[in-house]
Amino acid sequence: MSTQLKRFFFIGLSIFLMAGCTTVHASTPAPAATLGANPFDVQAGDNALTTDTVTFVSAEVKNVGGSPAQVDLNIAYRLPTPCHQLRVIVTPPDSTGRINIKMYSLMKPNTPCALMALATPLQAAWTLGTFPAGHYTIYINDAKAVEFDS
Repeated sequence: MSTQLKRFFFIGLSIFLMAGCTTVHASTPAPAATLGANPFDVQAGDNALTTDTVTFVSAEVKNVGGSPAQVDLNIAYRLPTPCHQLRVIVTPPDSTGRINIKMYSLMKPNTPCALMALATPLQAAWTLGTFPAGHYTIYINDAKAVEFDS
């Protein structure tokens, strides 16, 4: 073998062996958000009820702390009548930190309700979940409601 070929071979072999000595660190995925138990989630028998609207009034979040941070959510809302039942569907945050919440009401079909809507908003409160560090925006029925950092 020629000297140049030997030199090229040794350089290539040296690079190959050095590359084998480096440590490759596997990236640890960021913890995912975990949604809390939603007491207003879809229930068995809901498909037999009539769907109606909810008037969203306001939303407030409280960062309870921890790692990842626990976040409580309080929503003020109005039902069409006191005969309606609240339902809330929450989706986990997307890659931009957007959390979508769908609020609606249900009522037994063909059942008259002589009660008028309450003037004072009702409150729905629960632990929304735990969230890794980041900025989050909650949209309720496609309207921006509140933002928080965890």
